[in-house]
Amino acid sequence: MPGTTTCALSSVVGNEATCPESTCAFWQRGGDDLESGCAIERLGLHRAGADVAGFLLEVRRRLENCPV
Repeated sequence: MPGTTTCALSSVVGNEATCPESTCAFWQRGGDDLESGCAIERLGLHRAGADVAGFLLEVRRRLENCPV
């Protein structure tokens, strides 16, 4: 159910924000062999520490604000 989980990156930096799921630049849409989910969690990057999480949050912000 959308909006019920906490963003893994935000948690690492001390912000308990709700996961934006499909509106997040790091969200992977599911398919035949893959369930929809967070690419950051799948790769384990949320465990790399606050510096990496902060950097990835900034990358996400920039990607989401890019004109298409």
